[in-house]
Amino acid sequence: TIADIGPLNDASAVNYGVTGLAFDPVTQTLYGSTGKSGATDGSTHAKLVTINPATGLVTPIGAFNLTGPAAGGTMTDISFDPTTDTLYGIGSNGGAHLYSINTSTGQATLVGDSGFGFTTGGGIAINSAGTVYGSPDTADFGTYSKVDGSYVQIADPGPEPTAGGAYGGITEAVGMGGQV
Repeated sequence: TIADIGPLNDASAVNYGVTGLAFDPVTQTLYGSTGKSGATDGSTHAKLVTINPATGLVTPIGAFNLTGPAAGGTMTDISFDPTTDTLYGIGSNGGAHLYSINTSTGQATLVGDSGFGFTTGGGIAINSAGTVYGSPDTADFGTYSKVDGSYVQIADPGPEPTAGGAYGGITEAVGMGGQV
């Protein structure tokens, strides 16, 4: 059943544009990544937030504080590693690079260079074995290394979801043996 629970607003009725969602199975907390938008939240920084799934109430945690080529960007998507309870994200600016994210402060730390200079998708999912899968661009589906952020292509995912588009979100298939 799909139900509208309300806008993604904070306690002051400020609206947040969310670019990615991740559920922490340990703390039972729903996290979101927001876009950089002074128009909606009065901030010039993309940030990590929590979202109450029953009401849509957004609680800001903190800015990602991306620097260098990623400055001004956000996370295109986020996902938890169930083997370590670490939150990871894919940067939107400067390349589809893997970041670890501190869930207490929002601070994002670059894991490493993926080899991509841009992203048109940026979906990320982590399976029950801790493998990080991603779709950084239209014709790309593969894995990211949690050690150095490098990307290894598995396959072209096939037809784009929309003309000229890419896969902006992927998820682990429940009941499929932990496969993405």
